[in-house]
Amino acid sequence: MAGGVRVLRTVECPRATATVVDRLRGQLRTGAGRAELPTAAVIDSQSVKAADTVGAASSGFDGGKKIKGRKRHVAVDSNGWLLAVLVTAASVQDRDGGHRLVALLRERFSTITLVWADGGYAGRLVAWAAAVLALSVTVVKRSDNQRGFVVLPRRWVVERTLCAARRPVVSPVQPGGTWREVPGSNG
Repeated sequence: MAGGVRVLRTVECPRATATVVDRLRGQLRTGAGRAELPTAAVIDSQSVKAADTVGAASSGFDGGKKIKGRKRHVAVDSNGWLLAVLVTAASVQDRDGGHRLVALLRERFSTITLVWADGGYAGRLVAWAAAVLALSVTVVKRSDNQRGFVVLPRRWVVERTLCAARRPVVSPVQPGGTWREVPGSNG
């Protein structure tokens, strides 16, 4: 008991955290004037460096980003709230991780009919999602003549969520009285 409140650990009740997150997301959606369950999602992935303690079997090398580590594939709703997360080795291509991610998304949310994605998900995923999962995957591409960073319709929502997951924060005082940043946390 912490301060008179029993704290549930994920180990004690694996579904407890997901249930709380689902209920909170539903309340936030209705508070924003939307239906409790989403009808559309945006997917993307992000390669992140893995700690030295991460085994070789669960990490890989992302040749495009030049990162050795893991890749987090995320699906968010139109407000940027997480719907599904899949962690793979960084060597897994977006379109391959996308198959597993949209299948997970369909399993958890039967209400979703439309998924926006970037060019890395083009190809077989679009046809497979339509035929097998009854999901319409729309690839949002940037124009060939655009250079540098460009805000793309719908895609910026998932980019904002991924960016928030990488913001460093200052942790409580560590032994010895020093402060340190905790990468990959947004407090």
